[in-house]
Amino acid sequence: MFRFVICVDIPADALKEAYMQLYSKMTESGLEWESSDEAYDDAGEEIPEADLSEMRVQAITEMEEK
Repeated sequence: MFRFVICVDIPADALKEAYMQLYSKMTESGLEWESSDEAYDDAGEEIPEADLSEMRVQAITEMEEK
């Protein structure tokens, strides 16, 4: 098995919206994957790990409820 670390740019107005798009596309791919605790906004500023983690839980919960 090999592991690749990639960066994906997602056009979105909000972090949760961007993550939901990423989650959906990666799930559709059928590949095994996991999110890292590293993400950046459009200005190149790192998103705090706690904020990213909280948003990820909200996004996945919302998507699973659909």
